[in-house]
Amino acid sequence: MRNIFYKKIEDGYLDLFEIDKMQSQWEKIRKELISAIKDGGAESIYPVNVKWILLASPETLVGIFANYYNKKREGLIQKSLEEALRALFCYSSDRAGHKGYQPKIADFIMKHADEIGVHTCFYCEMSYINVYGVNKVKKNHFDLDHFLPKAECPIVGLSLYNFIPSCSVCNEKLKRNSILGLSNKKRITKEDQAAILKLFPSNKDYSFETDVDICINGVEKKDITKTLRLQDNPDRYRIVFESNRNEIYQEEVSKLRLEERYNYHKIEALRLYDLLNDYPDELRKKISELFKGGKTPDEIKEDLFGITFAIDNHRCFEKLKRDISKKFF
Repeated sequence: MRNIFYKKIEDGYLDLFEIDKMQSQWEKIRKELISAIKDGGAESIYPVNVKWILLASPETLVGIFANYYNKKREGLIQKSLEEALRALFCYSSDRAGHKGYQPKIADFIMKHADEIGVHTCFYCEMSYINVYGVNKVKKNHFDLDHFLPKAECPIVGLSLYNFIPSCSVCNEKLKRNSILGLSNKKRITKEDQAAILKLFPSNKDYSFETDVDICINGVEKKDITKTLRLQDNPDRYRIVFESNRNEIYQEEVSKLRLEERYNYHKIEALRLYDLLNDYPDELRKKISELFKGGKTPDEIKEDLFGITFAIDNHRCFEKLKRDISKKFF
């Protein structure tokens, strides 16, 4: 739900590929592609250097994707050309014998998780991004979603900024090959490109974190000062994602079924709310006095609620805890 920062690991990413070989192949395919799509601006849309595609910014990727998507629907992309592109930018090994880079890329992302700042599923924060061992062999316990689906445009299949570390529910069962921000599947317009870019997680202007609030619907201000226990009345409350500051993020909330999935775990939110209500500032100060200077009110707050711990250690439901605590701190 936060921006993904890939800048620090760009140089190491290029080391995964046979750049010279890829460049030679891309030069030939690029000429064929530009000739086929009959677009005067194609020279500037499709980079000359294959490195520029592998490290392309979200804005560049959206431009490439939109042009290819539209030209394909106009019937200008022949099957042989698309197959050549799939072979060159091959993510997963396939039946045609194309060797994919998926294992190397997944290992690379996991190795640099701290630098990227992603330890939970980017889309939902309900599952951890980690590895586990099977017979001394490490296995990746996460997916890498292609934000711009490679099935629609093979050229973006290996681009670093197009990868979103995610859980299998978000990637395989919900988002799949959908294009967030696309209004009409027949053609990607300039307006669509702007919407897609706004929803692009590795784009610097992505602002889900600040523009969407996770709240408990049904809680009134008077409940904060009452002894009403939310945990004892779960049916009265519902977790909602309020996107009033930017309605475009409602598409992400809906597509990934975030409200339904979070409400399955709403007892976590209700318990936190009750704790926050039970231990106001005044009480934490009194508890601090009992420690005779051994613990400050802020340290007691952290011991009780673990908000800072969740943020610093990238725990699941981090944003949920942060947003609920805003009502009290």
